[in-house]
Parts: sequence; structure tokens; C-alpha cells
Amino acid sequence: MLCSKPGPTSVPFYSPENEEYYARVHRNGRDPDQHFGLEERPFRRYPEASLVAGKPVPLVMQFDAGVSVNRERFSEPQDVLEPDCCDGRPRPGHVVLALRVSNVPNAISTEDRSGRVFQFRPKHTPCETCYPTQKSGATSPATFTRIMKDRLSKLGTNSAPRWQGK
Repeated sequence: MLCSKPGPTSVPFYSPENEEYYARVHRNGRDPDQHFGLEERPFRRYPEASLVAGKPVPLVMQFDAGVSVNRERFSEPQDVLEPDCCDGRPRPGHVVLALRVSNVPNAISTEDRSGRVFQFRPKHTPCETCYPTQKSGATSPATFTRIMKDRLSKLGTNSAPRWQGK
């Protein structure tokens, strides 16, 4: 996995190849930053062919291994499509979704009378070639997937994920 260790970098497809790109996207010795502002937007790639009437469909989203996004604080939207942030693979045919941190719940209780509560903890986990990477997850990936799909399907039009083209 290109992102997990130092090594070769890729030429950007969507961003200008310049020092600003490499300074923004690559880790360059920076420590993780665990402060997440409520208005910060995490960016996530999404297959363009899966849009329905121009909007993402929650059932298409994969959350099995948690959620991997790029933080707006350290990233431009198109960076999430760059090979440096995609395990070295280009991502043609994808668009970028943006969701405010404030739209992700801190915790969700199950409705099965078990009393279980799932805590959602964003964690900045930078990679050498993709400093903006953030992982989020809950105790059980299967439950996290179900809860997030349900939560995304209930978002109103004012807080629905926004997407930007290629």
C-alpha cells in the first residue's frame, strides 16, 4: 500500500504538479493533528456512475473498514482523487463528496434494546504520501456500516453530502 510507508510518489492528475501540491499533500514530517472543527469538511471519493439524479446513494458507500476521507483543513477536494491519496491508483470516474464534521454523530445508540452505544471518533492518521488522510470508525465495522447508511439516508437537503465534479 503506497500510503502506508515512505516510497515513490505519483504525478498528480487533478492538481498542478508543483511545490504547493507536495507541501500540502505529503506528510513532510508533520505530526497528526487531532483537532477537528465542526465546520471542517471531510472529502470522500464516490463513483460517479452511482449518483442517482446527481446525488449519492448511501447504500453504495462502503464503510467496512471504517471511513477514510481527506481533511479539508489540509486538502483541496480533488486531492482525494490523486494517486498519492488512493494507494497509488488513479480514480477516474469518481466525484468528491463533502460532509461537515458536525453532521457526523458523536454516538449512536442501537434500537435493539441491547443498550449498546457506538462512539464515533475521527482520527487524523496521515500517510507519508497523503497527510490529509483521516480515519473514522466505530466498535463494529458491520454495525458502523449499517448505522452510517441509515444516518446518511435521513439527512435533510440542507445537510446532505455535497459533491463536486472531477
